[in-house]
Parts: sequence; structure tokens; C-alpha cells
Amino acid sequence: MDLNREFAELVGIPRHEDTIANLPDYGCLCGFTNSLRWVLEKHILENPNLDYAADPRLVLREMAKREDWPEFSERLFWYIADKTEIIENFCEVFILDTTGKLRDAAIKFMKEVKDEPTINDWQSLGDLKNKLVETHQWYDFYLFARGKIRNSELDQIYNSYETGFVNWLINPAIFIPLVDEFLKEIKDG
Repeated sequence: MDLNREFAELVGIPRHEDTIANLPDYGCLCGFTNSLRWVLEKHILENPNLDYAADPRLVLREMAKREDWPEFSERLFWYIADKTEIIENFCEVFILDTTGKLRDAAIKFMKEVKDEPTINDWQSLGDLKNKLVETHQWYDFYLFARGKIRNSELDQIYNSYETGFVNWLINPAIFIPLVDEFLKEIKDG
């Protein structure tokens, strides 16, 4: 599938293409119809489908409209957390790129969010943490999570166990993917 089309579908942006078989009216995928072919062609020309790879700002605009924007932006920074200058690297890795890295990261995020179980309250998050404690994996998970940010910009920001690191760790957008990665690493051995 065309990745620009996939991104547009995931964020709910209608595509503008001729549906061909809508006689007696000509139709566009966005729902626009007209009995005159040239009116449809004009509509499609005036509403071009966007290239989200060529202009990553378009991806940011659409993702910022979503309720899960904070989680998406945190994952983007997590992706580059091993770098020393977060903002500079964010711009270099995602904003100045015209190959579609930001669009692809957004697609991956939206698919994961759609597929992952929703942990939207403290009880659910606590239950997941308790499962790690019951299986005697909490301390190993803690070390795993600490190791993920050690010697990075995040380590300087979240260097106190009592405040910063724990507050960072118990964010569901961070905690759930980390638990998943931790369990996969254990499984793969």
C-alpha cells in the first residue's frame, strides 16, 4: 500500500481520486460527486493528495490534532534518546528528512496504539507492575529501564529515582512499550 495513503487513512484524511464506476455521477473517494466529469477532475486537481514524506510538518500537524499526541511525541524523543542533543537530532532525524521517517514512525505508532491493550487508569498500570513483581521480574525490569536511559540526555533529566525516573517510567506511553521490550528480550534470551 502507498504509505502516504495509509497515513491519510489512519488519521482520517480523505483521499482525492476518481472512483471511476459511479455513473451516472462521477465520484471522488472523499465523497464528492458530480454529473459532469470535468467538475470532478477540477475537484481532484484543486485538492491534491499530500506527500507526507516530502514535508514532515504535515505529519506533525495531523498527529498534533490527536488525543494521543503526547504519547507519540514522547516515543519520537525516546527513539533518539541515546543522542546527546535531543532537539537538534529530532530535527535532523525527522524534520529535515524527506524520505518519510516521520510519516513511517507515525504509521507504526498508530498501528501499535490500535493493537495494544488500553491501560488508561492507575489500577491497570499497577496490575501490570504487580505481575512483574509476582513473577520476580520487577528488579530486572527496573535495571532494564534504567539501562535504557543511562548515559543519555534523559539520564541527566531523570537522574533521581524518587522523582524524575519514576515519574518518567510510570507514564503508560513509556512503561507499556518498555515492559513489552523487556519481556521480548527475556523470551529471546
